[in-house]
Amino acid sequence: MIDDLRDVFMFQDLTAAECEDIAPLLKARSYKKSQILIYEEDQGTDLYILREGLVKVYRLHQDKEIIFNFQFPGDVVGEMEAIADHQHRVASIETMEPSHFWVISRPDFLRVMDEHPAILRRAYQRLLDHLRVMNHKVRYLSYLDVRLKAANLILDLYYNLGKPHESAYKIECKLTHHLLSTMIGVTRESISKVMRDFHEEGILVMQQKYIYITDLERLQSMCDDMQDVTSSRKWRSECGSASKLR
Repeated sequence: MIDDLRDVFMFQDLTAAECEDIAPLLKARSYKKSQILIYEEDQGTDLYILREGLVKVYRLHQDKEIIFNFQFPGDVVGEMEAIADHQHRVASIETMEPSHFWVISRPDFLRVMDEHPAILRRAYQRLLDHLRVMNHKVRYLSYLDVRLKAANLILDLYYNLGKPHESAYKIECKLTHHLLSTMIGVTRESISKVMRDFHEEGILVMQQKYIYITDLERLQSMCDDMQDVTSSRKWRSECGSASKLR
């Protein structure tokens, strides 16, 4: 659980005293698993600061869900609508596990940002992170077949959530075939076949909704055609990740 505002990426440049001045503007809220905080196209400008838990960012198109990304403790949700003039939400936000937040209103956030320009700089940095990640993801979603889309997605997950685990690398986030399919816009049947093939080829195993990469070198070689540097796969810039992921 994040209790210090300086553990939030956007506020990391502030002093303890400055954070204490902001604290009274924050309201604590908690949500159960599978609760929707924000609906796309709704009007709303509050910012949600994730203190504990996990949320997904997604849109619906013709009743099909497409997941853009996950947000973790230390991340801020809804900053785009707070900074921009338009007030319609650009995506939906749903909890994937019980989650706790601080919430700050747009007027309060804009006033704090005016008083502390470093917050705006970090907000822009996070926006650039989102654009960089989206550009990378669009490339492999647009040009590759299902097998290579899945390989690139799993490699992205490794670079952001992977940890050594015995003789493999564990993706520290519970995933289902349905979730994986919605992250790359394919059917669940397609992703199930690919994951089965990867298992038979000794590239990975999936146990209790966790992915274990057993042949990282093979997985990386499958994605060489992307010609991306490692940093393009990182969801956060190196200038300050607020918290450790589970």
